[in-house]
Amino acid sequence: MDILYGLLGLALGFSLIKYRFYLYKTMGKWSFAERFFGTGGTITAIVIIAFIVIGFSFMLMFGQLDTAFSGASKYTKGDT
Repeated sequence: MDILYGLLGLALGFSLIKYRFYLYKTMGKWSFAERFFGTGGTITAIVIIAFIVIGFSFMLMFGQLDTAFSGASKYTKGDT
């Protein structure tokens, strides 16, 4: 099931990259992205979000997402 979700995430990420300009025209400028990244910051933010989605999708497909966050559990169990 993780492979299916990973493939869906990859499709979403690549779709965000491919259709970023249409998303920009539909949603308009994001003021925080324009302030943070400068002119064209909204499109840059969309691409960064797409790369994050693609990265998490690869991690999910190969089982690294489970192991990446499993280390935090040793700090929350209350073991001394």
